[in-house]
Amino acid sequence: MRLFVGLRPSEEFRAALSVLQSRLQAAGVAARYLDPSNLHLTLAFIGEWPGNVSAVLPPVEQPFTLTLSGVGLFPEAKVIWAGVQKSPALDRLAQQVREKLTAADIPFDPKPFVPHITLGRKPVVPEAVDLSGIMMPPAEMTVEDVFLYKSERGENGMVYSVIGSSTEKQHWRKQSMSKYVDLAMERRNQFTPEGKPAWNCCQAVASVFAKDAGYDEDSCMKAATFFRGGMQMGSVCGAITGSLIALGMAGIDDPQVSNELIRKVRDHHNGMIHCADLLRINAQNGGEKMPHCNAMIRECIGYAEEAMRAKGKLKPEGLNEPGLDMEADKPYPQQFLQSGIRR
Repeated sequence: MRLFVGLRPSEEFRAALSVLQSRLQAAGVAARYLDPSNLHLTLAFIGEWPGNVSAVLPPVEQPFTLTLSGVGLFPEAKVIWAGVQKSPALDRLAQQVREKLTAADIPFDPKPFVPHITLGRKPVVPEAVDLSGIMMPPAEMTVEDVFLYKSERGENGMVYSVIGSSTEKQHWRKQSMSKYVDLAMERRNQFTPEGKPAWNCCQAVASVFAKDAGYDEDSCMKAATFFRGGMQMGSVCGAITGSLIALGMAGIDDPQVSNELIRKVRDHHNGMIHCADLLRINAQNGGEKMPHCNAMIRECIGYAEEAMRAKGKLKPEGLNEPGLDMEADKPYPQQFLQSGIRR
């Protein structure tokens, strides 16, 4: 998949860029203008790379402000762009990104960093139009994060999607001491040649508990294949389904436990547990799909761990023996032994 590292404009900054595009069009500047949702500031272009590299993104040590400033052209690249006021902090951040990529042996375009936001491609500027005379809408944004994007061709041109960030990486590492969360996030950083996550949400949650519960990870992954995207129809979120599968593998069959897990998710998401609803609200709030799904995975793993610990299924090093009832120490019911089904 094609990757690049960049900054994502805030909603207010993006709105100002959209106004600027409209003013250029009104002035007679023709171009293939980018959809506002695709606007970004590139720090380093990686190009084709087989995996997610968000683990190497440097954090923004001290938030800083960028101010919209000026319009220009790259004639050879056939691009019309918006600039920002000179910022030593931005230059340092771009340098840090490139140093991290170099240290990780990840190739990138070595051209000097020229901060800009592409507004449109193949521009045609009438001779009578002076770009310096285009009135700039006032806009500032605070830079607090570095994002990893993937680019893919859509029906109406290229689509740029966030698949990771430095803040997300730091957040889950700081917030969780869980080996299960760490493993799930490592797996979510693996991608197919088509650029899709190699582990869907259900697989990422359920599979990390499989080994400790005495099950085969590969079989668990295959069993969870069609629970992605809410059973591929926008129904119950795959991360929730994966957490319920994990409870079952741990030998928990008390419906009160599963109901409590679902209640916690509902309470945290205004009553919603369906994938389509969760993604819709996330998009309305300006969120990207991949970070949202990863957050759901971390949340559901956390609830599953809490439930397992409450039922005595978790030891410091992992799960107890699968199916062992820590409270009553009962053997498997006879019907399970006869049928060969594990509880």
